[in-house]
Amino acid sequence: MPARILTMMDGRSRWGGGRFPVWGNNRLYYLSLTGDLDAVDLVPGTPSFQSGAPHRLFGGLPPRPWSIDLVKNRFLFLQEEEAIGAPLPFTVVLNWMKRLEQ
Repeated sequence: MPARILTMMDGRSRWGGGRFPVWGNNRLYYLSLTGDLDAVDLVPGTPSFQSGAPHRLFGGLPPRPWSIDLVKNRFLFLQEEEAIGAPLPFTVVLNWMKRLEQ
């Protein structure tokens, strides 16, 4: 999902240039297209959208979903596990509702 903000008053929009936007504590955080975690400070309580300049928090992140824990002030990222051996098998059951009726 791209980071994009649309103001409802005048219909103008600003492009944040990133993906996976997350709101938190008067800030918009997002992954930039270069793999950096960027933030934009927002000005609350104004009738129109106002923001500061985007700034880089840290870099080198893969393009995958993430979140913020505002209570513990930490970032949460998905991490891929290393494959150990063959993947676990799974079974796909087709028409399972019909089988329940039998």
